[in-house]
Amino acid sequence: MKMLLEGYQRITPKTKAPFTNLHTSYPKHGVEGKAVESIYVADGFPLPPLVVGSMIDVDRDGNGYLIAITEVAPSFANPPQPATRSVRQAAQDK
Repeated sequence: MKMLLEGYQRITPKTKAPFTNLHTSYPKHGVEGKAVESIYVADGFPLPPLVVGSMIDVDRDGNGYLIAITEVAPSFANPPQPATRSVRQAAQDK
């Protein structure tokens, strides 16, 4: 399932193994806006480079266990902006 990576958090509890918590959102039928989900990923599970705003593909087996997480598209959280000229720069060109 393709999801937007909204954020992530590395958690190191005192009594359990460390893990990464991925905060994701995705479109869902019957939901106005987007549905959200937190995915707990065990330490050592192969993860792509985590970039907030990137699309990831989460593969699970029939029981809901993670099989793979891959990056689908580069980050679009900060898309490149077209170059703009200030009014002062435009006036100097005339």
